[in-house]
Amino acid sequence: MSANITPTIKLPYQNVVYQRDSDNKALVPVDIESTNTEGATVQVTFTPVQGGKKVGPVELGKIASGRCKGAVRLTGGDYALKVEIKQGGMVISSASMERVGVGEVIVVFGHSVAQGSDTAVYDNPDPRVRSVNYNDTDAKEENLPFTFSSLSATSKIAPYGPGPYAWGPFANKLAASEGVPVLLFNTAFGGSNIQQNWKVINNQPFEHGFIKYDKGMPYQTLKATLSKYIPQTGIRAILIHHGVNDRDVSTRQQFKDQFNDVLTHTRTTFNLPTIPILIALEDAGEGANSVDVSHIRAGCQDVIGSNPANYVGADLVALRAARANREDKVHLQPSDFTAYGELWANAYLAISGKTSGKLATLANEYSSNVGNGTVFSLANVGAYVPAAGTAIWAALVGVVIALLVARKFVPALIVLALVAFWLGKRIGVVKTLLDQQPTDQSA
Repeated sequence: MSANITPTIKLPYQNVVYQRDSDNKALVPVDIESTNTEGATVQVTFTPVQGGKKVGPVELGKIASGRCKGAVRLTGGDYALKVEIKQGGMVISSASMERVGVGEVIVVFGHSVAQGSDTAVYDNPDPRVRSVNYNDTDAKEENLPFTFSSLSATSKIAPYGPGPYAWGPFANKLAASEGVPVLLFNTAFGGSNIQQNWKVINNQPFEHGFIKYDKGMPYQTLKATLSKYIPQTGIRAILIHHGVNDRDVSTRQQFKDQFNDVLTHTRTTFNLPTIPILIALEDAGEGANSVDVSHIRAGCQDVIGSNPANYVGADLVALRAARANREDKVHLQPSDFTAYGELWANAYLAISGKTSGKLATLANEYSSNVGNGTVFSLANVGAYVPAAGTAIWAALVGVVIALLVARKFVPALIVLALVAFWLGKRIGVVKTLLDQQPTDQSA
């Protein structure tokens, strides 16, 4: 192989996760850049790392003007990608990628209890849990990178999450339960409320010590995520924890109306009409140091009932006992992080089987060139002629022999023609399989 023709994998991004459909599959875009290889064939293979089913080798197409673009349909799981450039049947260069996933993409939105802290309690990271390790105080779309990585105790969760917080344990449980990778985005803004978000989308300026209306805050974090990342990755659900900061500025009806306006604006603006939105039920304890959020909790229930795609999220009553003797009964301590994450995971898993997300939006240059044919070779012959078919072949041969012995030559030729036709379609003697997903699969 020549060093000056090593291909570059432009897409997919390393460690990205693409949202799967209700059949546990997703089209994964592939964009290969390769110089000095015009007309060469691009062959890709996706090999399972955790979960998934092997696909490939698949001939994606030929290098034209230094690029080859297409897509491959993958089953939920994590994969290693190998790209080979071939000329005259020989591999002349290659490139690889350690992980690319098909699974769940989750967006978090809310106030400080959703945003969390950088306190490191995520001591059992799962490599299937991913984020963009980036935290930007302005959350400007042009600054947000496409550099995905596995979540660690020191990772941030773009665009606004300072650490893994409760969302690491949350995603760990999803990955273990669903058997697929999970990509997280945290857009929560500490100190914010629904009323401020409502004012931003309705162009009503407000003054605040650190939430800057002129920067589009606090809605800018969600807006940037839904406009920059989600078209590329797809999305499974939005988890919202808002309300306690609206307790002194809104009645139950005002809170409900403004919350619904924010959700309607979000669904309409970003074309997410049926995306599941899970909404937390606030609780701030009882007795000494408690905060009365009963009208806000009722308002959250009203919002949940306003749209069939809205669902109950984490119910904070479950953490009341743990916070009983604290002065602050709103915020969480590190000992609460895992429990809070599991509340969200349980709420999500309760609706996951009856809902679906939105897939990535692929440009036509990718979606119009879906690699469906696995290249036939002795290494994957079992994918085309399964061992279980041996008995069928023996029976067909027996039929042909019997017809020849009986001197019934025309029926024998017909059977032989049918066998040859089926074999040609099956193993690619005439052509590689079309209109069928690659079947060289492993668990």
